Amino acid sequence: MVKAYDVYRNGGTLTRRYPGAQDQALEVGPKDYRVVYYIPQDAINAYPGKLTQNPTSN
Repeated sequence: MVKAYDVYRNGGTLTRRYPGAQDQALEVGPKDYRVVYYIPQDAINAYPGKLTQNPTSN
């Protein structure tokens, strides 16, 4: 099973399929502002240099 993280990490576009009245096939690209993976606080604390969170909007 392919996970969303792997699709985005490899530069692919993920197609989400949701039933209902909205757009039923939503494509989310790897550079989309909705693709956010926060750096865990433990990793920030353990890193010897300075780390900052990823931006959350375009």
